[in-house]
Amino acid sequence: MAASSTDSGQGSTKITPEVLQEMLQLYNLSRQEFINTYNIQPLVYIPKLPYSAKTIFVIMYMLIFLLALAGNSLVIYIVLKKRAIQTATDIFICSLAVSDLLITFFCIPFTLLQNISSEWFGGVLVCKTVPFVQTTAIVTGILTMTCIAIERYQGIVFPLKMRRQYSSKRAYKMLGLVWLASVIVGSPMLFVQQLEVKYDFLYDHYHVCCQESWRSHTHRQVYTTFIMVALFLLPLAAMLFLYTRIGIELWIRKRVGDSSVLNTMNHREMVKIARWFIKPQSREAFLRTDEGDSSKQNSAAKGPSSSSLGESLMEIIGEKISTIQTDLPANGSSQVK
Repeated sequence: MAASSTDSGQGSTKITPEVLQEMLQLYNLSRQEFINTYNIQPLVYIPKLPYSAKTIFVIMYMLIFLLALAGNSLVIYIVLKKRAIQTATDIFICSLAVSDLLITFFCIPFTLLQNISSEWFGGVLVCKTVPFVQTTAIVTGILTMTCIAIERYQGIVFPLKMRRQYSSKRAYKMLGLVWLASVIVGSPMLFVQQLEVKYDFLYDHYHVCCQESWRSHTHRQVYTTFIMVALFLLPLAAMLFLYTRIGIELWIRKRVGDSSVLNTMNHREMVKIARWFIKPQSREAFLRTDEGDSSKQNSAAKGPSSSSLGESLMEIIGEKISTIQTDLPANGSSQVK
């Protein structure tokens, strides 16, 4: 045994099937007697959890699976049900729910199996598909949350541009780019994931495992560094910056609600809002009045006509906002989210 395990003069000796057979014949021992006598561990290390820990893992993973399935399915159902009044944020949240469902189906069950079992139960196709879908779904979720942060930032900081810029068509285009980028980032998993069979000749056991097999350590290091920097650190920094600006607008500048926003608007923004709320019948009369007063405003920038126009605009805006106050939760959701 001393010759087969360690040699103080020449270092460790590698145990091979031939050496094992010679030792069993020399000591006249069976394979199991040899293992029990010298208390030899398996050549292929397989971590095993106690039964109580496996039970806790199964209960927690099942609970997470059911909650994720119910919650994300409900989100998708609600968004699809109100398809006629979908906003850009609704489309982004629906995409986020889809990516979460992919994680629910492709990440939670297989992670649970890897924790409670030492064998890989899927074949080669499952070995390549599961990591690919996991990476794609995670990257999609990160990029979608970044798009939501950008949309909310523009909706709060630049509310007048929000309705024109973030249409449903543009949201679908952004999501198309997000999913395409996610598939490209996750595609290396289809090539590096390999199904390996390791034979433990000491215990006469075949161990099947699914693991990454890169051509070189440098390739793996470049890939993981790219994911860490481009798909974690940069989106995190962008979201921190955007939500910080949103917090400044809402809490420091107090631009919360329509009345507070009106207090911070300049003359041009009030004219735009007034023209938006004025009825079509009176819009032409308002525009003629605005054109007639423009010559007076050019002669005296701060004259009585400018102030009277501002007061009239504020009155019109106040009346129109008060009349449609009940419709604000539905119509203004795309500008405040």
